[in-house]
Amino acid sequence: MALHIHEACILLLVIPGLVTSAAISHEDYPADEGDQISSNDNLIFDDYRGKGCVDDSGFVYKLGERFFPGHSNCPCVCALDGPVCDQPECPKIHPKCTKVEHNGCCPECKEVKNFCEYHGKNYKILEEFKVCVTLHTY
Repeated sequence: MALHIHEACILLLVIPGLVTSAAISHEDYPADEGDQISSNDNLIFDDYRGKGCVDDSGFVYKLGERFFPGHSNCPCVCALDGPVCDQPECPKIHPKCTKVEHNGCCPECKEVKNFCEYHGKNYKILEEFKVCVTLHTY
């Protein structure tokens, strides 16, 4: 069967017209149970204002409950007006501190060094030393 270009175009336009809306039903492709919401179902979300506190991830805390929000290691207490968080005055970190831990509300210095280590050799603070650079050619 030899078709001309014009006949091929007509066939392409006619074929989609052969499929009617009755040929494809919603029963052929059932929705997930979570997607099947009838028009009579109303979704009601509780209003937690004055009843609790909601953190960044959506978890709800009761009034008076103590919690640690995701952005802070300091504790908060859920109050009527919202979370009340401790903001203690943390001690300053030593300038020579080389290891700081953030496990609690305030950062803590866990290691202070009075020397500089370079390639396994220790140098005094402000001590000058030469760095030898060896260039490898391959």
